[in-house]
Amino acid sequence: METFLNHVTATDLVAIGLGLALLVLGRRLFWLALAGVGFLAAVVLTRQLLADAAPLVQLALALGAGLLGAFVAVTAQRLALSFGGFVVGAFGAAWGLQTFAPDLGNWILPAALVAGVLGVLLAHSLFEVALVVVSSGAGAALVAGASGLTPPKDLWLAVGLFVVGLVAQSGGDKAPRRKSD
Repeated sequence: METFLNHVTATDLVAIGLGLALLVLGRRLFWLALAGVGFLAAVVLTRQLLADAAPLVQLALALGAGLLGAFVAVTAQRLALSFGGFVVGAFGAAWGLQTFAPDLGNWILPAALVAGVLGVLLAHSLFEVALVVVSSGAGAALVAGASGLTPPKDLWLAVGLFVVGLVAQSGGDKAPRRKSD
């Protein structure tokens, strides 16, 4: 532990704090998950591309990328998710129906529109699962990367933290339903 404390940087401390928050809160705070992923990517890139830069410059760039990720998440999340789900559902249904049931004629368009709406609903329901996996992975990578452990210990730490993140975020955070009187 003493060697870790001797070599810890401000970037490492931010990475550990952000990583732990992602492991526990990534699904609930989508903007935090994308901020963490942006921060992680920027930390890796600045350490490789700007190795000679001052640690504060590296930290500032990583925090800037994290804030940009959070901004994009907040402004575009719902719209992009809905659009993608609709397009995949509608075009997938139209293609499938034209291929396997070409006799439907004018009914293909209404069927494609219904499939588009179902695609939106499916995208929003699968989004939660994907967010848990991505935020757990990013959180585990941030903490393990900043831990100062050498391979394969850092990998084992990351795998363990990934599982902890999956369990923590998949837990029952929904309030129990109250019975009507």
